[in-house]
Amino acid sequence: MSRQISAQHVKRSDLPYIPASEIVVDHDENTRLYQPDFSDLVESFKVDGQLQPCIVRPLADGRVQLVAGYRRWMAAKFIADEQEKEGIPPEDRFKLAVVVQKMSPSEALDRNITENQERQGLSPTEQARAIRRLRISHGWTDNDGTVKIAKMFRRSVSWVTQTEQLLELSETFQRQIHLDFVTDGKEGFSKAVGLVLKTIPEERQPEALEEARSASMAGKKNIPEARSTKTSTKSPTKPKASRQELLR
Repeated sequence: MSRQISAQHVKRSDLPYIPASEIVVDHDENTRLYQPDFSDLVESFKVDGQLQPCIVRPLADGRVQLVAGYRRWMAAKFIADEQEKEGIPPEDRFKLAVVVQKMSPSEALDRNITENQERQGLSPTEQARAIRRLRISHGWTDNDGTVKIAKMFRRSVSWVTQTEQLLELSETFQRQIHLDFVTDGKEGFSKAVGLVLKTIPEERQPEALEEARSASMAGKKNIPEARSTKTSTKSPTKPKASRQELLR
């Protein structure tokens, strides 16, 4: 464990260092919808120490709340917890370098979303959750609000509207769309799949998702529609809209 302790030998004298356990973290308010992988940061902290400080804001009770640097916080807490198990005293455990900045909860949310989007990119479902949170936090529920959100993400208004529609999917499929993005990094394809799934009956969605994944692995650009293996006794219905029409 001496390797972990020595990792923090390069400290900036102009920054405060705080134990991760003393930083208030609202996991529900963190932009990341699912727990991100932070193993690479653990190794980096052990070798090079913390290269980029976290951003925190002061609270009325004297504590500080994490604004930006969720993965760094998780990595630091993991290291400190391991050091505690090994009997290393609190004063010698890994601490986080932070920059304290005064800001409102809404400003903190904006900063959180911006950093996550720029650093690693949010998955389509995380983007949808972020859009919904911005609407609630700022009261951006009208068209003007949609325009402001579009400017924040540097995207079009239609992109905001379509992305938010992913929240109509079940939590299970929101997670699947997220995991597909994490695996292959294809934001457009993952989002398109989600928008098509939204138009398909829930019992057929698993089959449609698997077909879409197979098409992606085969290098195909089309998003196949799930086919029903049951013989229908109903009278013929009106043909379904094309993929292009569904995504308009």
